[in-house]
Amino acid sequence: MATPSETQTSSSSSSSSLPLLDRVAIVTGASRGIGRGIALHLASLGARLVINYTSNSAQAQLLVSEINATSSSTSTTTTTPRAVAVQADVSDPDQVKSLFDSAEKFFNVQPHILVNSAGVLDPKYPHISNASVEDFDRTFSVNTRGAFLCLREAANRLKRGGGGRIISISSSMVGGLKPGFGVYAASKAAVETMIKILAKELKGTGITANCVAPGPIATDMFFSGKSEDDLKKVVDECPMGRLGEVKDVVPVVGFLAGDGSEWVNGQVIRANGGGEVTNGNFHFDGIVIVNNIAPIQWPPPIISSPLLVPMTTPTETQNPSSLPLLHRVAIVTGASRGIGRAIALHLASLGARIVVNYTSNSTQAEQVIAEINASSTSTAADAAALRAVAVRADVSDPDQVKSLFDSAEQFFNVQPHIMVNSAGVIDSTYPSISNTSIETFDRTFSVNARGTFLCLREAANRLKRGGGGRIISVTSHQMGALRPGFGAYAGSKAAVESMTQILAKELKGTGITANCVAPGPIATDMFYMGKTEEQIQKAAEENPLNRLGKPEDVAAVVGFLASDGSEWVNGQVIRANGGFV
Repeated sequence: MATPSETQTSSSSSSSSLPLLDRVAIVTGASRGIGRGIALHLASLGARLVINYTSNSAQAQLLVSEINATSSSTSTTTTTPRAVAVQADVSDPDQVKSLFDSAEKFFNVQPHILVNSAGVLDPKYPHISNASVEDFDRTFSVNTRGAFLCLREAANRLKRGGGGRIISISSSMVGGLKPGFGVYAASKAAVETMIKILAKELKGTGITANCVAPGPIATDMFFSGKSEDDLKKVVDECPMGRLGEVKDVVPVVGFLAGDGSEWVNGQVIRANGGGEVTNGNFHFDGIVIVNNIAPIQWPPPIISSPLLVPMTTPTETQNPSSLPLLHRVAIVTGASRGIGRAIALHLASLGARIVVNYTSNSTQAEQVIAEINASSTSTAADAAALRAVAVRADVSDPDQVKSLFDSAEQFFNVQPHIMVNSAGVIDSTYPSISNTSIETFDRTFSVNARGTFLCLREAANRLKRGGGGRIISVTSHQMGALRPGFGAYAGSKAAVESMTQILAKELKGTGITANCVAPGPIATDMFYMGKTEEQIQKAAEENPLNRLGKPEDVAAVVGFLASDGSEWVNGQVIRANGGFV
């Protein structure tokens, strides 16, 4: 094959429809299963692919052919291939080095993205007491040592200065802790720990490192050996009422590979439909069934089962990829300034119609809706229709929260689809718990916890069901940092995270998901209040990305969670903090 020339357009030319245009992605274990799905999805976003495989060259070459046959419309030079297959055993350091060498030689640039998808599992599911040393060694050789070697090579060889992304496929079994998965879960727990540390070690490089941990995913081997009762139990425990599919996982990886995910760093996103069960209860984890080393059949045989149902989608006309929220109605509380304002503007840019909630500053709220309405006529099916409205409401008052939803329905004449809880307060004197006044405590919990509860309750009863319903609560990285001076504030946000995660399970069967986004230090008026220049500088220096976050960093994560591609992310907390803890 000819090597692509250096004249290809750089990734800086990426459009919103092709956010990874001409970036080079290495995907291990990519010849089948989830790895295959990831490779196809990244290619659809404009990336050039290195398809890693271990033994089955026929499957790898089929995938390469599929990408090269379908990607001419995404290519800036249609005569050059967009994908190449490279054989490499990821547990061998020399072969991992050769994998990266091949990527650079073929595409004549440094790779931008590494996705670690190769993995193995003992299909006998032995208890630790019965696990053989050979199975332990093989599992850790591929899953842990292989991931380590790829992480090490990527840390030294991915393109720096922006756009560098490392994504490891882990497993929700790390949280599920089911008997029979001891060795496997341990191998993946090690990967998650290494990723979190690597994210900090890559400070200053512009490279982020994250994990995606799938839950039950329907594959041929997942169904093998299980009765209908076993499968039904898995489905019954999932709030989405179905098994996951490969297509549920790949949009999460695609989001993390893009520029919009930059402030998500050192995190584990459990893409399991909200179905993770802990404390040793029944739980199957479909990703582990896709053994990317031992030969398996792909695509899997068609299985006649009522338990495998298609993804639910809104009844409205399918939205184009550039406007994934077209005509959906989003209520954003605390939207007149700061993070809430950025979220409202971003959702509007994705096609949503926005209810801008505010408590006191009508001028700022009107400025937000004026900006949306002035800039969004090109996204509206009816250019004369207003795309945003401001509604005043104190979220701690149940009657006003009800009125907020009433206003949304009356103005847009449809049920709202999306609820973003962004309203919040903090005591800028940062008192210790021993010095926190009752008044401060009551106000903090009234707005942050009670206000969110009221909005969650109203949304659970009034958002559009059957697909596209999304609840997103903005919490705080202080839940992980637990710094002195944030006792009441962090406590109120802990309450929000617990309620949102429980609500995700209670909404089973509705098609509505519920998640949290927990920002780190973000350059807003709320963050700057009460801080010295030295404290602000220290916060920036402590972050692996060497800066404070921007409201737009958080808005991009909320935008993803509001979209159809996030459906299998449910009941989760995404800490959008640049890797800062």
